[in-house]
Amino acid sequence: MPVAACRATAAACHTQSSARNPHQESAVLMRRPSTPTLRNRHKEALKSLKAPQKVLKHKEKGSVKYNVYKTYWRANGVANVAIALASTVVKQVFSLMTTLWLKHWSSKNQHPSLHLGYYLAVYSLLGFFTGLAAFVNGVTLFSVWAVCSARVLHDRMFAKVLRAPMLFFDS
Repeated sequence: MPVAACRATAAACHTQSSARNPHQESAVLMRRPSTPTLRNRHKEALKSLKAPQKVLKHKEKGSVKYNVYKTYWRANGVANVAIALASTVVKQVFSLMTTLWLKHWSSKNQHPSLHLGYYLAVYSLLGFFTGLAAFVNGVTLFSVWAVCSARVLHDRMFAKVLRAPMLFFDS
């Protein structure tokens, strides 16, 4: 009901107030049609929405897919991947050389010889270099490679979350 009509109704009631008591006057003023408030509209809108269904998590079983490795390799760059692969190869080569030297030493040791110090020194050096290569490999893979890939992947994910539509966060 427009405001002017409400005022006219109130004025007409006021002029007739001598005939009515104050209770009747307030009852007439209270009869104007109610309009839904924003709060009521909001409640009605919420009731009309369907409850979101529970999102099922996707879980895979088996080995790690090639795409996962490719994502980490791309996140690290060619140089870091080359360093990591080279350190792994060097570690395995030293490990294999240590095993082969031990085999050679044991085959020559069937006849007692005076070259025990020589064989032991070479075996010790190969063992030291195997340990050093394993340390470098561990530092390369777990300290450099993992941190670099985590930083790059997190930055990409964070940028996508910031640019995601707000509807994503409402669910």
